[in-house]
Amino acid sequence: MLAYLQDKSVAWAHDARNGKDPVFKWLKLFLYDQEHPILRETPNPALPDGVSSERLVSDYLRQLYARIQKLIVSLRLSAEIGTDFWFSRPAGWSADNQEIFAKAVREAGFTSKENDNLFFLTEAEAAALYLMHHKDFEAVSAKPPKPQPPSSSLPHRIDQLTECPFVKPEDGRILVCDIGGGTTDVGAFHIQGTGPNAVYEPLGKSSGVNCGVAAMDAAVRQHVKKQPPHTFGLVRPLNEALLDMICDLKCQFDGTEEVPIPVDVTGLITVPPGVLRKSLNSTVVAIIELIMANIVPPRPLEPPVSIRQRLEHMVTLHHLDQYEAMSVSWGATFRGILGRAIPRLKFDASYGLQAAEEAIVRKGSISREQSSPHWFIRKDQAVEIEHQNELFLDIHYRAGDAPITIINLLQHAAEFPDANDGDSKRMPPLGFHLQGLNFSRLMRVGDEYCVQVRIVWKVTYSERHAIVKFTAQSENALLGEQEVPLIGYRLVA
Repeated sequence: MLAYLQDKSVAWAHDARNGKDPVFKWLKLFLYDQEHPILRETPNPALPDGVSSERLVSDYLRQLYARIQKLIVSLRLSAEIGTDFWFSRPAGWSADNQEIFAKAVREAGFTSKENDNLFFLTEAEAAALYLMHHKDFEAVSAKPPKPQPPSSSLPHRIDQLTECPFVKPEDGRILVCDIGGGTTDVGAFHIQGTGPNAVYEPLGKSSGVNCGVAAMDAAVRQHVKKQPPHTFGLVRPLNEALLDMICDLKCQFDGTEEVPIPVDVTGLITVPPGVLRKSLNSTVVAIIELIMANIVPPRPLEPPVSIRQRLEHMVTLHHLDQYEAMSVSWGATFRGILGRAIPRLKFDASYGLQAAEEAIVRKGSISREQSSPHWFIRKDQAVEIEHQNELFLDIHYRAGDAPITIINLLQHAAEFPDANDGDSKRMPPLGFHLQGLNFSRLMRVGDEYCVQVRIVWKVTYSERHAIVKFTAQSENALLGEQEVPLIGYRLVA
């Protein structure tokens, strides 16, 4: 929660709730959908003049950052080594939404210290990390299952759900369905390695949809709005009361209720249980469609566990028959995925980039020479997957030549190669076009040009191969993109 006070200062969390100024809730939704049904049903005030949705989130996170520094970082004896900050974001967000969120995080102060690092992951991954790290996970998973409720009921209470049995821990695979208030994320992962820094590989595509258990909130409010005015008082107190009561309602509702359910302290405002059941069915259908469309099912385990079997005893879902049973593992064990939880690769060779014709600027002249390689991957040194890196090359270009630049890709068996030992192996070169450049802005002497090219590279990995992707830019112009498969590597923790 966040509130802007009359003196333009910011109140945060309980201070915001206990004050008299307008309070903003569901802040993350403001970043990608200000017309989201939750925001329409929740009494959020209009944003103040000059305050964007990005700033709203940044102001909230700035308060969080200050408390982390005070209560956690400042108490560590090794605070000078830096802090790793992890933020989760819905898999359904667009690239623009993700960039806006990342900008809001940075403007809040995260990574303002030189040794700090910032990482982002999907909410399904974050849920997996939490589950593996939870101190009660082993005890919970070891409990015997309770008798199953009738197939006509909706989800039973949370204390019952946490005692569902798990498949044996050595399965090494996990299916995560993170159902939040406004969004739901699904993802499947293959755990590899043991210990506190085990790595994992996504199975299929992490995906999300704009729905969640806040559908119950909306259903309650829509129902109450249709009741006679004498049933309730002013709209604002009613909505605030519902916000206070809705959490208890969600935890206690098990779908077997037959009489209207009170949703306020007086007991005068009630909701038929059928309204709540109906509000959740569409969410469950959307979740199943996400899993069926985006998750690659692991090999069946013995005994097989199917999504259909898991859901039939938990929900009333009339559309379930159209989905085939799909075997999945609910194991993923106690092995962790703690720490950075990012797969890393070690390669059996070093790889470097070399401009075929480097531009050398000396005493007002530009000449071409053979450049020394830039070794961007070193043999036996770990490379983080999906981590973006960059390097710069000064390319020589002569007016009238073909508008293309060649960059050699080299492979060497040594960790610290000698550029002159003759043992470098040339791989197929990278070719990037220069047509989009504004040559009038480049350094020129006669008909000789110096073109500074920014090469952004990152390594991606799947179960079958590793690929390094190169993106070349100059003067904000995209020169091209190329992907090159690499061989001879191993996953490391």
